[in-house]
Amino acid sequence: MSRPSLFGAALGLLCCVSASAHAAEPAAHPSPSSKPVTHATTTAKPVSPTIVGTIVSVDLSATPSLQVKTAKGTSLHVWLDGATALSQAGQPVKPSQLAAGQLVKVRYAEKEGKAIAKSIFIQPATPKN
Repeated sequence: MSRPSLFGAALGLLCCVSASAHAAEPAAHPSPSSKPVTHATTTAKPVSPTIVGTIVSVDLSATPSLQVKTAKGTSLHVWLDGATALSQAGQPVKPSQLAAGQLVKVRYAEKEGKAIAKSIFIQPATPKN
């Protein structure tokens, strides 16, 4: 072997031995790039709009709905569907138990331009002084 090729072979062997010895030793301080990368796979659920107000009217026809008016005077027409959860004091109630004058908290979703109730919580009546 000539001198330059012997030098190249020795340099190559030295690099291989050094790299394998370094790989066998555990890192005392892992570099930031050696930490495992994790990606969030869950997405936050969108927050449903909510309205709190007094029931102005109830329609229990084939497509049940109710009109709710807030203390600020905003009014919203809300439709009920088979998935709407209704409750009062933690107990389930039937749509027939909804009445004008009740204070309610309604969570709803906008669907095809309509407010579809996801849940309706009938609030306890506030005593009038």
